[in-house]
Parts: sequence; C-alpha cells; structure tokens
Amino acid sequence: MLLSWAYDGVNGSVPRNTGPECADYLSPVRKLVETMVIIPLCLIAIKCAVSRLKPIAYQQMDRFSGSPFSGNRTLSTSNYNLNNLNYQRNMVEQEPRDLLMPHHRERSFSSASIASGIVEDIHCQRCLHPSATPVRGMAFPVDFSVPSWGKQFLLVTMTLTLGVELGFKFATRTVIYILNPCHITTIMQIYLLACNKSTKSSTVLFRLQMNYLNGPLLAFMFPETDSRQLPLESSIYWIQHALMCIIPIFLLKSGGVYNMEPLNDFTWNVIGYATLILYHFGILQVIAS
Repeated sequence: MLLSWAYDGVNGSVPRNTGPECADYLSPVRKLVETMVIIPLCLIAIKCAVSRLKPIAYQQMDRFSGSPFSGNRTLSTSNYNLNNLNYQRNMVEQEPRDLLMPHHRERSFSSASIASGIVEDIHCQRCLHPSATPVRGMAFPVDFSVPSWGKQFLLVTMTLTLGVELGFKFATRTVIYILNPCHITTIMQIYLLACNKSTKSSTVLFRLQMNYLNGPLLAFMFPETDSRQLPLESSIYWIQHALMCIIPIFLLKSGGVYNMEPLNDFTWNVIGYATLILYHFGILQVIAS
C-alpha cells in the first residue's frame, strides 16, 4: 500500500496492460531458471566484450565555431586533458603588462616569472579565434564546447516532453511505467544533449543508446496508446518516440565524441544488448513479480 500511488492507476481492462494472464504467463520456477542462466551469460558476455574494446577516438571540434580540427584524438583511460591543454606556453621576451589581455595577466605575471625577468606568453583559443571571443569575464573549461542552437532546441523539447510524460504518469497513478526502457533511453539522450564536455562517458552512453533504438521503432510499429485517456497523452507518446529517433541522427551528424565504432566491431552491440537483458531480468522482472 505504501507504493500504491505508483501502480494504482494501471488499467486492467486494457489488453496487454496487466491482469492474471500477464502475471501467470510463466511459472515462478521457469522464471528462476531462466534468470539463473541468462544473468551469468550476460555478465560473461559483457566482461569479454569490455576486454576487447578498442580505444575511443574522435575528431576534435572547435569549441566556438563547431568546425572540426585536423587529426583525431583518443580518449584513453587516463586524463587526456593533461596532455592536450589548449593553453600552450612559449617563453618570449618581456613585454608590458598592459599589452596582455585581461585573462592572461594573472597567469603571465606570476612571482616566478617576475623574479626570473621573463614573462610567459600564453596563447589560448580566445586569442586564436578573436571573432568567437566570448563575453568578457566568462571562463570556459578546457574541454568545454559551446552548444549549437539545434542541440539546445532538442534539449529543451525533449526535456519538456519527458516532463509532461512524468506529469501524466503521476496524474494517472502509473508512475511504475517510468521504468520503461524507452524512458531510460530518453534520459540518456537528455544527458548527451546537456553535456558540453568532451568526455569518454559521453561516447560510451551514445554508443550504448544507439543499440536501444529498436524501442521507438517498435513503438511506431506496435503502438500502445489504448491506456492513454488524458488529452494530448497519446500525442506525447508519438512526440517522444519521434524525438528518440531524431536526436541520435543529429548528434551523429555533429561528430566529435558522438561517433560510432567500425562496422566490423560488435563489442558495443554485445555490451548494449547484454545490459538491456540484465535490466529486464534483474530489475523489471523483480518489480513485476
């Protein structure tokens, strides 16, 4: 009764929604046997696939213009930013402090530099790209990139769509359906749109969610809108799954950390599919029981 607010609204009169036929479709013994066999196989598959993963490489993008730089970068397990700093220090002759840009003064006139009589000239992206110089006083991290208007539009649209969907779930007391794999994939896509740093986790999540796009495809082929009775509730269903197909295409076109593995590399497919099976058997099956 404590969690009745999460499932009281589940409509048992709608086929395939709930009821004794769904609950008794498999016997408890068969569920237990399948779980004991499938979960170890998935864990072994993930372990073998992870051991065969190739280094993640991506084409470095300019943080302001969005155009790609020449050459590729590799995201290793170490902190790659330590070896790829945007600030490159070159020792030059001493120059007056008032000739330096404000964001260079503190770094250039350190106590060690003054004592040695040498001033460091620091070249950064703000100097190399004067047309894209941000507002004075704004400081960007080394691996920060300015999001495009298209990325921001998709982020706002998908976030609002998920928020409305959550509101419908609470209003109809069917919050348990938030655990649907499509909603989890939606949250992953929102993170990818909101994250503006070139991190390895972004590439990992992007490649994993690409293996879950069969969800929106099946949602279009076999729509489940019979239980959606509120106004615009069915419309949100179609909008959400349409955005789930549009966002990966947009991110893939953007490049950078949003890239795919080679066609002959199936390690990410194994990891993604095994993780999805673990989610079904380890979480959804337990809650459904």
